[in-house]
Amino acid sequence: LNMVLAILMDAYQVVKSKASVMTTVPHQISEILRRRRLEREKKCVRLSDIWYAYTEKFRTVDEMLESKQMVRPEDIVKHVPNLNLSQARRTLNHAIVQNRDEKGSKYGLQ
Repeated sequence: LNMVLAILMDAYQVVKSKASVMTTVPHQISEILRRRRLEREKKCVRLSDIWYAYTEKFRTVDEMLESKQMVRPEDIVKHVPNLNLSQARRTLNHAIVQNRDEKGSKYGLQ
C-alpha cells in the first residue's frame, strides 16, 4: 500500500509541476487580443503569413523542413511582406528555443 501511495504522490508532483508553469486562460485571452490589435495596426505579421511565404519558396513542405539553409532575421524580413526586423528576431529566437527544448540542439543566433 505504501508503494502505491508513493507512486501516486510522485505522479501528482509531476502533474502539479507542469500545471504551475501553464499559462492561465485570462493571460491567453489578453495575448490573443494584443496580437489582433497589433495585426490590425500593421505592427506585426501573423505566423501563418510567415509560414505561407516560405512554403511558396519551396516545392513541398517536406523540402522546406529538411532544408539546411541558414536563415537570418534579415532574410525573413526580405522574404515576408510587412514584417519588421524586431518581430523576425523574436520569432526566430522562439523557434530556436523550442527546437533546442524538443531536440536538445545547440543552435543559436550568431
